[in-house]
Amino acid sequence: MVVKKLSVREEEFKKFNITEEQFGPVMLSRLGKGLYKNSLHCVREYIQNAVDGINKFNREFPDDPTDKIIRIQAEGDTIIFHDNGIGMNKEDILTAISFGVSLKERIYDAGFLGIGIFSGAAIADRLRIYTTKKDEVKALVFEIDFKYIDKNYKEYTSGLKLLRDATQFQEVDEDENKHYCEATLYVNKEYRSLLKNDAEIRRYISNVCPVDFPDEFEYKPIITDFYKKYEIEDQIFDIRLNKIPVYRPFPTKVKEPEFKEVIHKGKRLAVYWYCENKKKGVIEGKEKKNEDDIRYITYRWRNFLIDDPDRRDYAARELFRGRPELMKNYFGDIHILDLEDIEPDLERTGVRHTDTYKQFKGSIRDRKNPNNILLLYDQAHDVSKQKTLMKEVEKVEEICNKINERKLPTKTEELYKKKFEIEEQKKNIMKRKRESRGRAYDKLSTPEKQKVEKSIKKLEKKEKKIEKHIVESQKDRTKPKEPRFDSKIEIKIEQVLRILKRHLKNHATLYNAIIKDLEALVKGK
Repeated sequence: MVVKKLSVREEEFKKFNITEEQFGPVMLSRLGKGLYKNSLHCVREYIQNAVDGINKFNREFPDDPTDKIIRIQAEGDTIIFHDNGIGMNKEDILTAISFGVSLKERIYDAGFLGIGIFSGAAIADRLRIYTTKKDEVKALVFEIDFKYIDKNYKEYTSGLKLLRDATQFQEVDEDENKHYCEATLYVNKEYRSLLKNDAEIRRYISNVCPVDFPDEFEYKPIITDFYKKYEIEDQIFDIRLNKIPVYRPFPTKVKEPEFKEVIHKGKRLAVYWYCENKKKGVIEGKEKKNEDDIRYITYRWRNFLIDDPDRRDYAARELFRGRPELMKNYFGDIHILDLEDIEPDLERTGVRHTDTYKQFKGSIRDRKNPNNILLLYDQAHDVSKQKTLMKEVEKVEEICNKINERKLPTKTEELYKKKFEIEEQKKNIMKRKRESRGRAYDKLSTPEKQKVEKSIKKLEKKEKKIEKHIVESQKDRTKPKEPRFDSKIEIKIEQVLRILKRHLKNHATLYNAIIKDLEALVKGK
């Protein structure tokens, strides 16, 4: 069906008379619960607000900076987020509850979409905020009833009216020198289990939020200098959950970090650092039970993780082509510095594919660039080949130890099975050696190379010995009988016997049976 194109006069377009009824209450009811797949993302959103409040205060009052401590109390039926940042007045609150409206700046602030405050609805029935700004004599106590919105939105035609009925505030006197913000989420029954044991919340914060490494991480001083050099130190915060500091998990037995820059047309888009495992292969955690917390190499935007917390391979999938598992050989961060043109998506599990991000990816993967991350890919790929080869070498000892020459089977069929096993292992080693030729094989240590060659020779030696046993097993140990014919007959069949002996020298049973039949034939039986 072809629709006829209508004739349109550009100058005759008119504006709709859009009213508040066009902003439906359904969106408001879904804003918190449907905003993120992971309900704990609301913890990140409230921490982001605290981070931005502290940083803003320190920018506006550089001579009297506040501490960079965020205190979180999770117990009973509440999660409380407290910071001594800039705080909020009535105008700030109105901006905070406006859908998609934010006065924050991406160059300074971790949160900038203007919807984070509603994320608390994912786990809470109600939010109460206590806050005041420096030099103001009034504090503000503000509430949003998330449960009321979720229960009554169908009765409203206007989202604006619903928001008005679900919010309330009051002003109280406060010391004008104080400045803080304390947000209390009253957690609903479904999520109160999170508060009985704070391990899940602690793990989430340690992986996702801008916390520091503990002093026991041996490279913390070097990485701190890196933060200072690139002015990332304002992105490190002391976050305390139930009075106990939260730290980034870190691996053990890694090499000293390397530092790289990602530059496009003279503009620094990002910087990254990484530690390689001292042993070849995947890095290890401080404790076996905590190894799953190690993030490998991650994207960081204002030091908040860009990835799904339940996965650890977004950066690897973006940069390491079809082999993201190879990034498990490294531990480190890629810090985005171009905060205006490279930004995370809504859920912060990925990066929006802007032109600048494409330039970043092109630069960090440029083979001509000495800082390109594909050098790590090549290195990890070589290590993977080496480990696969050496695993096959280790199997040789296991196989050869099973083949005890004094206890070899006597049946030909079983000997052939042993021979096949050795041949297959030899093929595997030769295949892995062939795949590792060049860079990967050359990087093996001399003892490792010697081990490879010795294992091949050992297999060949075992193979020859089994072949000898196979030949022996096919021989018939029965002694040939001497034929008894009349003297006249012996002359006639002498040549036949010579031929039989030559062809059946290892098959005495068959030879004897033929002789017996010949004797019977001669005797006329």
